[in-house]
Amino acid sequence: MTSNSKKYLENLLKSLIFILLLSLIFTLSYASRELRGKLVLSSYPWPCRVILDGYEVGTTGVKPFEVELSPGTHLLKLIYNPDYEIYEKGIVIQANRVLKLYVKLQLSDWGKYKRALKHYSKGEYRKTIYYLKDLAVSKKPSHPSKGGIPSDVYFYLGASYLKIGQPNKAGYWLKRYIKLEPQSVKARVLLAKAKADLGYPAQAIKDLENALEQYPFLKETYKSFGELLDDLSKKELKEVRRSLLDYLKHMQGEDRVLYLLKLALVSKKVGDIKGAYNYLYKALCLKLGDVWKP
Repeated sequence: MTSNSKKYLENLLKSLIFILLLSLIFTLSYASRELRGKLVLSSYPWPCRVILDGYEVGTTGVKPFEVELSPGTHLLKLIYNPDYEIYEKGIVIQANRVLKLYVKLQLSDWGKYKRALKHYSKGEYRKTIYYLKDLAVSKKPSHPSKGGIPSDVYFYLGASYLKIGQPNKAGYWLKRYIKLEPQSVKARVLLAKAKADLGYPAQAIKDLENALEQYPFLKETYKSFGELLDDLSKKELKEVRRSLLDYLKHMQGEDRVLYLLKLALVSKKVGDIKGAYNYLYKALCLKLGDVWKP
C-alpha cells in the first residue's frame, strides 16, 4: 500500500470517527431532552418560595411557576411566612409529561391564633371559636416557639361562647384559663356571668365577692357596709336602696363603683339576688374596664 493510500485511509477513519461522535452527541442531547418532564406550580397564598431538592429555584406568583426536571422523585417545599405551615412533599416527574400542581397552604397554629384574635376584635365570635377550638383541644399552653399556644386561647374561647349565648361551654374554658391564671379577675367575672346566665345568680355572687379579694379597699368597704346593714329592717333597707339609686345617677368613676357595691349588698339583704348580682357585676366591670380582654 502506497503512502498516499495510507494517508487517505487515515483521513477517512478520522472523518468516520468524527461523524460518529457528532451523531452520539446529538443522540445523547436529544435523549436527555426527551427524558425531562415539567412541573407547573400554583399556590395560595403567594408568593411562596419554591425549593426543589434543597435548592431554591424561584417563587410562585399570579402566573404558574414552571420548571423542567429530570424524571423521578423530587422533594418539593413551599414557604410563605410563619402564619402558614411549610408545605413539603415528594413529587414524581415523568418523562415528556407535565405535572400541574395547585397547593393551598394551611394556617399554622400561630396563624390560626392571630386570625382568631382578628375575628374577635370585629365581634365575629363564631369564627373566633372556629379557629381556636381545635388548638385548645390539641395543644398545651406554652409559647408558640415551643410548639404550644398562649394560655389566653382559653379566655377568648370562654368569652366567645358567652357572647353567642352558650354559658355552659364558656364556663368550661374559663375554668381552664383560671387554673392557669388564678389571679385573673376578668376571667372570674366572666365565669360568674356564665353561672348567672345558667340560672345560678347566688353562685355568681360568691364568685364576684371572691374576686373582690384582689382589691383590698373595695373588699373592706363592701364588708363594712354589710355590717352596717345587719340591724336594719327590710323596710329600712328598701329606703336605703332608693337613696343609693338617686345618688348613683350623679356618681362617676371610683365613687360609682362604691355605690354599685353598696346597692349589691342592699339588694342581697332584701332578697333580690338577681339585682345583687347585676350591681356587683357592673361594679367590677367598671373597675376593670374591658372585661372581655385578658
